[in-house]
Amino acid sequence: CHKIRDSGDLLAADLTYEGSRVNREWLYHYMQNPYSMRRMITIAMPNFHFSEAESRLLADYMSYVFVDSELGGNWTRSHDKADADRGQRLFDAKGCIACHQLHGTGCDVGPSLTTQVPEFPQGTWVGDKLRGEWIYAWLKDPQALLPDTIEPNLQLTDQEILDLTAFLLSLKNPESQKAQ
Repeated sequence: CHKIRDSGDLLAADLTYEGSRVNREWLYHYMQNPYSMRRMITIAMPNFHFSEAESRLLADYMSYVFVDSELGGNWTRSHDKADADRGQRLFDAKGCIACHQLHGTGCDVGPSLTTQVPEFPQGTWVGDKLRGEWIYAWLKDPQALLPDTIEPNLQLTDQEILDLTAFLLSLKNPESQKAQ
């Protein structure tokens, strides 16, 4: 179902950079309890009923092998200069809500940023799931990571990307944060 480094199928997400994209702990829980990533898509990864050890092994493997160590280096070096409030204003000004959902408002073209899946208590908001390095690299040039994506390259400055990344990482489900 998945494509990895130009091999496989695209019935599901390309996993080439999955270790760079998602937090390892989120991936572990996802292997235990997969869910549909978008409200409009009712097909989800099948539940293979992996044991805890198998889920941990898969999450560790993917977090180690399916990575690009140079991805998002500017986020790692400069995240202390990021401002989530400026990022939120930029999110609004650029019209990101036209494709993404935020707190039940917006569209279903792109993934929702704040939809919680009841069957997945570990958190499905963007800040619960994605890594800052990935978000930074994605906002810098989405087509470099996924050539066929419809995500526009907004030609943002490095500071704008830092700010928008900080805003997106601040979107964490309060209920799942309490449980941690």
